[in-house]
Amino acid sequence: MKKIISLITLCLPLAAIAQPPAGMSQQSMEEMMENARKMQECLQNIDQKSMEAMEEKSRKIAQRIENLCRAGKRDQAQRFAIESGRELAASEEMRKMQECSKMMQGMKPPTTLPSEKELQQHHICDNY
Repeated sequence: MKKIISLITLCLPLAAIAQPPAGMSQQSMEEMMENARKMQECLQNIDQKSMEAMEEKSRKIAQRIENLCRAGKRDQAQRFAIESGRELAASEEMRKMQECSKMMQGMKPPTTLPSEKELQQHHICDNY
């Protein structure tokens, strides 16, 4: 979480002095920068201890999925990935992060989780 905020903080001054990308007006660039600032402020209001706990939980989930896949338990890994994804998506922290990320119009939020449909169409063990 701190990495995301640090990256945004680092990029804001650089983007402010940069020329707008081809096809983007100065006004659009300024709006994007303002939205990035608002998103940064929003993210800073999320409880850092809760975010760190969620990050740790995500690491453990990923490790368990990898272990199941390597053990040849593909169906169990897939079920666990879907259940864990549902649980993470329903968490208050994820809801807040998604709300903050909406401020960056036109950018895919870094907190977007694969949908259940995407998980069912792609086997999680194919990533390992």
